Amino acid sequence: MLRRTGDVWSPAVPAAAILIAGLVDAAFEDWMFAVGYYLCVFFWSIAFILVDLHPAPQVVYSRDSSVPMYEPQFAAASGQ
Repeated sequence: MLRRTGDVWSPAVPAAAILIAGLVDAAFEDWMFAVGYYLCVFFWSIAFILVDLHPAPQVVYSRDSSVPMYEPQFAAASGQ
């Protein structure tokens, strides 16, 4: 995300850092799968928030505005 947008002040940057730190810590402990444990709730909350903070893909416009017509009756109706 940071490489694509270049926005270092994006709220997704600290959220991603928290998730990476949580994954490293979860490699040594089992809190990630302990339902109701405060770190588990915090980790998964930040994970789902990060999905919403992810920037939308850019719209790419094509120079070619033609639409392929496979059925001859549709080609006749469009004036081609």
